Amino acid sequence: MEQRITGLASKIFEGFAETSDNSYLFICDMEQDYSRWSKDAVEYFDMPGEYMYGAGKIWEERIHPEDRQIFHDSLALVMKNKADFHEAEYRVRNREGQYVVCSSKGKVIYDDQNKRTYFIGIIANHSIGDVYDPITGLFSMKRFLNVLDNYRSSGEKYIVLLIGLQNFLQINNLYGFTFGNSVLTQIGFLLVRYKDKGIIFRMEGAKFAIATTKIGLKEAISLYHDIQKLLKYSLEVENVKISLDTGCGIAVVDDFNADTQAIYTCVRYALDKSKKQRYGEPVILQNDYLHDNRTTIEKINRIRNSVATGCREFYLCYQPVMSAATGKMSGMEALLRWKGEPYGNVPPNDFIPWLEEDPLFYDLGKWILWQALTEGKQILQKYPDFQMHVNLAYAQLDREEFCTDLLSMLAETGFPAENLCLELTERCRLLKMDYLSKELIFLKAHGIRIALDDFGIGFSSLNLLRILPVDCIKVDRSFVENIENDITYQYLVKAITDCAHNLQICVCVEGIEDARLCDFISTNFYVSTLQGYFYSKPVPMEEYIRLPVYTETR
Repeated sequence: MEQRITGLASKIFEGFAETSDNSYLFICDMEQDYSRWSKDAVEYFDMPGEYMYGAGKIWEERIHPEDRQIFHDSLALVMKNKADFHEAEYRVRNREGQYVVCSSKGKVIYDDQNKRTYFIGIIANHSIGDVYDPITGLFSMKRFLNVLDNYRSSGEKYIVLLIGLQNFLQINNLYGFTFGNSVLTQIGFLLVRYKDKGIIFRMEGAKFAIATTKIGLKEAISLYHDIQKLLKYSLEVENVKISLDTGCGIAVVDDFNADTQAIYTCVRYALDKSKKQRYGEPVILQNDYLHDNRTTIEKINRIRNSVATGCREFYLCYQPVMSAATGKMSGMEALLRWKGEPYGNVPPNDFIPWLEEDPLFYDLGKWILWQALTEGKQILQKYPDFQMHVNLAYAQLDREEFCTDLLSMLAETGFPAENLCLELTERCRLLKMDYLSKELIFLKAHGIRIALDDFGIGFSSLNLLRILPVDCIKVDRSFVENIENDITYQYLVKAITDCAHNLQICVCVEGIEDARLCDFISTNFYVSTLQGYFYSKPVPMEEYIRLPVYTETR
């Protein structure tokens, strides 16, 4: 079969396949439905190989469910001899689990006997830009990752500065996107003056990066402060003075085993911390010490590899959720853990905030749900009405395919939707409220319960109970640590629980450490459930089913 795509046709294919980084060629022997695809496409979209039977069906399986019919109908006309040309645009899942926009065009080629012989075409990947950013003229993010790969290969110690604009959205809202692009262009002009310090890039959104082997950490911090002052006091566009606040994450990299994406994940997290917690002062990863930087990057690189290889070294622990009225188990919360040598058990707070900045987090979130639903099925036999609580991250709800993937997992595992409670973490509240509300309404329509985790801290407010269709709020443990002796916390918890009670929303209080606190909370406030070390610390499932709260007869 392979002989049909060899000789001159194969040489022409190979010649054109190397001409673009974001376009992929394919050629199909129509009689045998046997195809050859560009190697870059095979790697980027995790296809079975360069040569495939039934490539159209294989490709269709990677297309977003909402877009498949568009592709299917167009290709079917060609394969059924009703058309000689195919053209469609759709979203396709890449090997990282992300959907990217692609367009494909194909044409039927006839031989000398007027027989339909080959179907050839091109697929354009619109997510991969060129070397230069078209708005600022700076190098693109694609070039940034290539430069870091080159540093890694050459064994050069380097520094990365990631600079983000704090209030750029206000510029777009006030003056419009065209003016906003002019601002980005002007920033590009200003940053070019520092090209002797390193290579300058325009990253995604309102972010810029500098990668350098020419300066040390002290000079890198000074460089950022110069840029910070420049953008705050010296930026003028179309006779309008613009003042932009900035944040900055800095990574000093001398670990050449670290994956490039792991480096970028770390520096993005550092930027986020700079903007939200340090008032724009630079964050040099952890504790501002180079040794800690290296340890962090090594650890994140190792954990990323764990996700990429089937989530090995991850496991779940479970903590009981107890009924305040009966003192019996009403549910359990699934909590993620990671253990790998030489690090041992790494607390989730040490890696979850970093991974939430990484595209791989969606795959990890799916693994968590799958494990919780699968392991939780055995609890249903004894507790048919128990609730499995699973944390839901921003990186999951932000993906259009999340609801579809979740419903598929429920169907495949046989876990009842009404026994699942998804807990929204704080970052979920950064999503647009109309979008978030729509997604939650969809999930609730399928029987899934929704809870707000860590209620009372961060971005949470009582107004969320009006906007979002939630079933439960979990009062953060910080409110109850000293509540018996602190009248202020008593008033705050009473306000929260009274409001929730009147709105017919359940309340779970976390951080219950002893019997006295349990009695105090249950007696003085409208509370539905309790959770804490008084009942059990989080333990793996094999230990959980031996806990007294589980084994006692209902």
